[in-house]
Amino acid sequence: MSVPVTIAEPRFLHFSPPADLAPYVRKMYLIEAPNLGIEQFVPAWTSSVMVLQYSDPVFSSINGEPEIVPDICFSGMVSKRYGFFTPATMIKLMIVEFTPIGFYSLFREQAFRITDLSVDATNIIPAKKQSTILAALQETDDVWRKGQLVFNFLRSFLPDNPPSRLHNVQNALVVMEETGYGVDVRTMADELAVSERNLRRSFKEITGLSPKMFARIERFTRLFNDQISGQKPRWKQLEQRSQYFDQAHMIRDFSSFTGYSPKKLPVENFFLFHVLTR
Repeated sequence: MSVPVTIAEPRFLHFSPPADLAPYVRKMYLIEAPNLGIEQFVPAWTSSVMVLQYSDPVFSSINGEPEIVPDICFSGMVSKRYGFFTPATMIKLMIVEFTPIGFYSLFREQAFRITDLSVDATNIIPAKKQSTILAALQETDDVWRKGQLVFNFLRSFLPDNPPSRLHNVQNALVVMEETGYGVDVRTMADELAVSERNLRRSFKEITGLSPKMFARIERFTRLFNDQISGQKPRWKQLEQRSQYFDQAHMIRDFSSFTGYSPKKLPVENFFLFHVLTR
């Protein structure tokens, strides 16, 4: 007699941050889902994240060769594709996506030190704090309770006095978004009445990327989201929306940041990333 198999219902949830954390946290995600057995990729991305994993081991290739992901780790902004996979039957993760200034502001760590890297949180978060939050996540099955636990955990790192240099970087990010990420750094520095050298240095220290690379990846992200969601606008529309000089420029960036041309992108390998960022 066959025995019925219970398949856990996948849970992909987004949590918007409370007001006091909103300057530092874009979103928080919960993933509790059966393992599809397909290596998942993350393309170039202008977000630093904190990953809390409370299941069997997860492996990441962000540092080159596959290595086990610590129970709590930080991954900086990435300028190239990386992969992750797990032999476990279930994936259980909480992912905190920081704003461009969030990692630096909360943990007072220079963001460029974790760019294109995944690092154990031990040198940033005391071991006792780590074990307490992980135990709490494992003890409850209430997903909303899990969200509140992590938000309360992050509140313990809220800065009393944000560094003054944040102001220039925040203003630069606003200008970049308003211009479709097509403004050059010198023009932006003149508009903000700061020196170009100081703006470049502060921007990289706080966000993890140079202004030029940050803008390149943001332009690419618009194109990537259209591609993976099945929306494929004509070149003229892309040219207007994404600030690309020509189609060859667009394809070159897409290939550089995903490892594939737009026509050959294996959508199934980017499934989890798309679920999180759509």
